[in-house]
Amino acid sequence: MKILFKDMIDTTKLQSMMDKFYKATKIPIGIIDIEGDILVATGWQDICTKFHRMNPLTSHRCHISDKYIENNLSDGKYVQYKCKNNMWDIGVPITVKDHQLATLFVGQFFYDDEKPDIEFFENQAKEFGFDVDAYLTALKNVRVFTREEIKNIMGFYIEFASFISELAYKNWQLKKDIKQLEGLLPICAWCKKIRDKKGQWDQVESYIDKHTENVKFSHGICPECLSKEKNNLE
Repeated sequence: MKILFKDMIDTTKLQSMMDKFYKATKIPIGIIDIEGDILVATGWQDICTKFHRMNPLTSHRCHISDKYIENNLSDGKYVQYKCKNNMWDIGVPITVKDHQLATLFVGQFFYDDEKPDIEFFENQAKEFGFDVDAYLTALKNVRVFTREEIKNIMGFYIEFASFISELAYKNWQLKKDIKQLEGLLPICAWCKKIRDKKGQWDQVESYIDKHTENVKFSHGICPECLSKEKNNLE
């Protein structure tokens, strides 16, 4: 049974919750599954959504950052990486039964003890054909955090990712149990006939013949029944 994050968690409700959380805290967040699909995104910076992610070359740098983080994740810890577009990004794994389902990202941002290299961004705008004024305006709006703030934020998100992982596991187990229950056959305790989905009762042989392929019956008598039959004849 393939485990997919979007099958285990209601991403619409999660998106709504994260939107409200962002309004209260201004902490950007994204959840991207192992196939690269963005499942939840709120508070992403214009410099990324309107510029970096829209250009194939700068977007490739974003994917390099995402892959670096994904390849270095471990439970209960976060990985941070300063991408080639000169932005900080942080990731936390979301896992079920040792299978990584998705990565929770916090970014993009600057640390307050690192002043953005304006010349770098000006040159980058010219290199990739961005509108320089619009690009630098987007740069000014990028969130700035202290390292202590990020430490506290990631402490919360590590717990949040763990909670989501546990919820996903419970939902996975529930789906697995339901699938097993759906596989149980309603069988009469007396005559042993089996009821199909239409409510019709069939002999075991007839039911299996209708619902399986390449199954043939070879009738015999078990030792217990044979013994009972002998006793009845005596």
